[in-house]
Amino acid sequence: MHIAFDTVRQITTPDEKGYTLLPPNRLILEISEKSDLPTHRDGIRLLSPLNSFKERLVQYAQQLKIKFGIDDFGVGYSSVSRLAGLKPPYVKIDRDILHQQQSDIIIRFVRELVAKSGELHVIDIVVEGLDEHSPVKLHQLKQLGINYVQGYMIGKASSEVYRLTPEKYESLRKLIYEASD
Repeated sequence: MHIAFDTVRQITTPDEKGYTLLPPNRLILEISEKSDLPTHRDGIRLLSPLNSFKERLVQYAQQLKIKFGIDDFGVGYSSVSRLAGLKPPYVKIDRDILHQQQSDIIIRFVRELVAKSGELHVIDIVVEGLDEHSPVKLHQLKQLGINYVQGYMIGKASSEVYRLTPEKYESLRKLIYEASD
């Protein structure tokens, strides 16, 4: 893992006054599917990189009280077995999936996989990279059971938390329900 355990502990542990830089229940670390799992630890080859990685995630989650999500699902090293093995509470479907000819089938498959499997504990699926040029539209994602999206259509990435303006809210509402009006 590329994140130092001590750094995460430092920003999530209350100081002497009881304040934290970031409450642990508000922190979600994303595991990028564009990176392979570590195959060695302390110079020793791991027999099962997935199990070793999973054990470390469980340690982080239990000790630091934080959550993990899978980012970039559908590209790189992602696989259904990795999704099932890690059991993340969040999965972000990579923007490249939106530009695949059969994107609706892929999104529906991921949605049904996590919805029907008692093994997986995925709470939310996020489709990332949605913009005005995406072949899959907001109302189609809603019909596919996707409740969360990221992308320029919603707003540019920012370190600030902001609320949608009433105008932006109304334009997005229209895009969500345009097929059913």
